[in-house]
Amino acid sequence: MPKMLFCWEQGQGSGHILPFRDIILRLAEHDIKLVLAAQDVAIARSAVRSDRVRIIQAPFVRSPRREWVKGCATFNQVMLSLGYHNAISCRALLQCWIELIRSECPSIVVTDFAPSAVIASHVLGFEFARIGTGYTVPPCNERISTMKFASAVAIKRIESDEEKVNSRVSNALHELGFDAFPTLSQCYQKSSADILRTVQQFDHYSRRESGGHYVGAWSSSKQTRLPPTGEGPIRIFAYLKPFPNLRPFLQAIAQISSSFVVCADGIEDDDRRVDSSVPIKFVDDKVDLSSLSSAFDLVITNGNQNTTLHSVLSGVPVGVVSLHEEQAITGRIVKSLGIGTWVRSQSPECFDAFASELSRAVLQRQTTMDFSRSIAVPGDPVTTCVDILLSAIR
Repeated sequence: MPKMLFCWEQGQGSGHILPFRDIILRLAEHDIKLVLAAQDVAIARSAVRSDRVRIIQAPFVRSPRREWVKGCATFNQVMLSLGYHNAISCRALLQCWIELIRSECPSIVVTDFAPSAVIASHVLGFEFARIGTGYTVPPCNERISTMKFASAVAIKRIESDEEKVNSRVSNALHELGFDAFPTLSQCYQKSSADILRTVQQFDHYSRRESGGHYVGAWSSSKQTRLPPTGEGPIRIFAYLKPFPNLRPFLQAIAQISSSFVVCADGIEDDDRRVDSSVPIKFVDDKVDLSSLSSAFDLVITNGNQNTTLHSVLSGVPVGVVSLHEEQAITGRIVKSLGIGTWVRSQSPECFDAFASELSRAVLQRQTTMDFSRSIAVPGDPVTTCVDILLSAIR
């Protein structure tokens, strides 16, 4: 019986585990052994409730914040914050992943933001496939691939950081008894399939020499319907994580809205006590985004790809208040396409100006609708992923 090993190493929140859940539960209908190596086994088990799926702990390391590269231009620079900041943690990560994959002996390894699992699969000779956003699935290009809107500072450091990560990986593998390792770009070229949970226009990279399967926005099951909204010219829906000065941010946005609904993913009660003339409706469950177009005039996100993409493909302009570099790139993409606006700072001094920009962004509805019509939306992403993975093990 074939076995699929799903690996989630890095990244937090539900953006990684929910797509895995939907794919795994669909694959459970087939005669396949299913194993999920998860960074957080509690989150994984609460999401994947099936006796057909064995869940194990995934090795992972988060580098100290002082080691992070600001304004990353390449995925190797991202990896410096994922345990590759020094030789010791790099070797430990790779050794643990090699031992895990060797002991499971899967027919294919399926990764979501699991760069160490990709490397381990490659050196052990196992088939592997990569799933994720453009940010977490770097291209298989021969030359170094830079992300869109890369900062000049990061670009100057590219060659140094590329060599730093590649040499650490190569040295660690040599100590573990493996032959000389090629560059990470050459490793990615061995991928059986790259499945991108986005559309090409929202890819964090401008160019992919070997393409990839763009499956569009992800629509997970078991989601709550959006609550009813009132009347008015600016009905706003926000899907936000907690961040500094969240309460004054919500207060500034409430002043321009006629109806304001917030999906409060981890937002504490204190941040919900907003003094505004427009009551804010807070919902705590994952919501069904299929009705965005008819219910709202504007959507605010932290720049997470799925909610942002759902909004745009529904023809609704987006306001992005980014918390991380990946989200900042998404915000810049939105602004450059003329389908919304973006702010990076979480300083209260910026909130009123951002609210004014949001008022103008509502007028970009037609541009957003035209953009959404120009996108060739694939079929059901779960079906597409399952078909690709099944074909890889046949």
